[in-house]
Amino acid sequence: MKYGSNNCHVLVEDLMKKSEKYSLIKRLYLPIIATYADKYCIEDWLSVPYYEFLYRQDETRLKILETFLEEIYNNIEENEFKVLCSDVISYVKHPTCNGIHEKLFEFHTELEGMHWFSKKDYRIQRISRSNKEPRPDFRADKQGSSCIVECKFIHASNPIKTFINRYTRFLSLFCPDYKGNELLALDIDYNINCRFPHELTKEHIGIVKLFIKEIICEKRIVHEVVLAYEVKNSEGKKEQHSCRLAYTRGKPLSPCIVAIDDQLNFVEGQLNDFRKDYVARLIQTATNRQLGKYVQKGESAYLFICIQFDKQFSPPWEEINLIKNKIFGKDPNVIIKDVSGWV
Repeated sequence: MKYGSNNCHVLVEDLMKKSEKYSLIKRLYLPIIATYADKYCIEDWLSVPYYEFLYRQDETRLKILETFLEEIYNNIEENEFKVLCSDVISYVKHPTCNGIHEKLFEFHTELEGMHWFSKKDYRIQRISRSNKEPRPDFRADKQGSSCIVECKFIHASNPIKTFINRYTRFLSLFCPDYKGNELLALDIDYNINCRFPHELTKEHIGIVKLFIKEIICEKRIVHEVVLAYEVKNSEGKKEQHSCRLAYTRGKPLSPCIVAIDDQLNFVEGQLNDFRKDYVARLIQTATNRQLGKYVQKGESAYLFICIQFDKQFSPPWEEINLIKNKIFGKDPNVIIKDVSGWV
């Protein structure tokens, strides 16, 4: 199949053939696209990593993912894997394919948690879902000891920037007209004083896609759009907010004149605040809801968190990793995994 057709059922058939060597990937991820194929276009589906890897036959990533799933499968065995495959179809349902993308990362966080405990020689027993009460994701047992585990995914704080990164990556991989240095050089100005929406609507996604295509196809010198949306405040009331995306072709990037030590101190301060505020609240919420009654009974409980740090918190410095380990290693029953590389 050549990219360009918008027949998603043809895409499903193509991915089915390409997934023959990867039986667990096929069982877990192909029913999702088969179920919701008609709701989204091909470029939406190919922006999701699992389908991109299959379509492009990225054997390195596919082998890593298949091995990862095999190690989980060997722990939970066939019957529970069938339940896992069934659960993910209903779990990822969302009005937008970008929302499915996010929900798949949330689901993958549970897989990461099961894999982490499996590698520590724990036996995993998933806890059945309930509409009546929040429950943790699974129980882990080893040599007479047992603990319950709740898994959480913390996405990057700017969903607009995340989507732009995803969409421009898609264009660079699949659309020959968009390849080249100018795509990588997009300099988009985000209004940092606004509060971002929790997620993007179908309308927002359409506006951002058109914004990017007009910059690249029409070679615009200056271009801007404004996204309007509602955000709930601390009292749960809706407030009107907006975010301005502005682009200027050839706008020079300002040199960084801040000393590295000062940058590291800034990042450490920001991450400390992030841990004390957002992560602490997440831990408290999970302790009260999913883990509460188990903790009250005296059971050992863990919170496994995958954090998609914003780019400014993830420069390729060894010092940053040391800072992260120092800050997020303070809670012995909270396991933090940095997944900034998830796109």
